[in-house]
Amino acid sequence: MNVDKEPQRKRGNSCSLCGNYRRLFDPPALFCSGVCCMQKIRRNATYYTDRFKQNHWCERCFNQLKDGTPVQLDDGRETKKGLLLKLKNDSTPEEAWVQCDECHDWNHQICSLFNGVQNSKSSSYTCPKCHIKNRQKNNSIEACSDVKDSTDLPHCNLSRSIENGLKKTLLDAYEKVAKNRGCQLSQVEKAEGLSVRVVSSLEKKHKVREEVKPMFPHS
Repeated sequence: MNVDKEPQRKRGNSCSLCGNYRRLFDPPALFCSGVCCMQKIRRNATYYTDRFKQNHWCERCFNQLKDGTPVQLDDGRETKKGLLLKLKNDSTPEEAWVQCDECHDWNHQICSLFNGVQNSKSSSYTCPKCHIKNRQKNNSIEACSDVKDSTDLPHCNLSRSIENGLKKTLLDAYEKVAKNRGCQLSQVEKAEGLSVRVVSSLEKKHKVREEVKPMFPHS
């Protein structure tokens, strides 16, 4: 198995599953930790960050930092103005790749449902196309009994709230349709088997910095 986090520019390969070349993500939004009160750092603008890339400062707020004064990060650690890194907000994240051990084609990890974090040290990877071919050769094309769906994923407070809200909204819509048609609720076509799960959630605490507090004296 060959895992590649870099784009396939040199190889010129496209994903054998989706047929696309590069699968780009929206760039992450960066917000200034200085006196401008969490203003969004513009795309392609210069900004400064600590070596942990935890806090960011726009160019104007960086110039207002004093050389001899410690700069406090959100986690309580301190750094110095001279140690901040100068960067440009022009990154373009894209999906990583994985190579099939059998056909040697390259796939986007998301297209092949491959978890590059958990399987970075795995000994082998077989793409879905080769997996199907192997099952056809072995006359084992029946559906696997252990295939899971979204309901097997764990619930959380957010997913329960969204799912219950979705069900209530749909029920209101079904009742409205039944009333307009003059029929029973049971006769209205319904969307069955809907479920909601949260697969990615980021919790972050933001510390109100001392230079910001004077702007809100009555808070």
